[in-house]
Amino acid sequence: MRLENRSQLQVWSRLAALIGIVCLLLSNFAPARSQARNHPDAPDLGATARQATIAIFRDRDSTAIDRFFSESLVQHDPNIGDGLPGLRAFVTELANSPTTNVTIYRTVVDGDIVMLHSKYEGWPGFPGPVIAFDLFRFKDGKIVEHWVDKLPRPVPIRPGIRSWMVRPLLSIANRQRQIELSFATSSKS
Repeated sequence: MRLENRSQLQVWSRLAALIGIVCLLLSNFAPARSQARNHPDAPDLGATARQATIAIFRDRDSTAIDRFFSESLVQHDPNIGDGLPGLRAFVTELANSPTTNVTIYRTVVDGDIVMLHSKYEGWPGFPGPVIAFDLFRFKDGKIVEHWVDKLPRPVPIRPGIRSWMVRPLLSIANRQRQIELSFATSSKS
């Protein structure tokens, strides 16, 4: 082999090694993969979250609390008291509203976390429909934590324009950091 070819070969070998090292370093900064594939009952958790929400809001069934929620429930909605007693008081308040209803538009499951995008009607304290994103964390098949971001559904600016969706989506994106901090805090305890 000629000296020129050996020199070029060394340059290419060093360049390939450098690219490999850079790829290895960058992979450490990539977001973690979803654990949903490793969670055996992920589809069931989505169905459980939907059933719990429908039982409470549409059916106004107070017995659903014991079926779907853990004794150690942590409630992050400031409008609902913490734990099962707070949830029971909220369901009692809902039972007094004959117009309470929920329409669930989509369900997203990622490991032990389920997100529901829904429209609530008859929610105490809101004069009209409410668009909400509920996050549920499950443990042993029961809900152990709940977060919600809800906004009244304003009238669209023009017919057919779904402008009411912009703020909830932005609000969820802005609150992602708060949720991550909350998870970190709850994991330490």
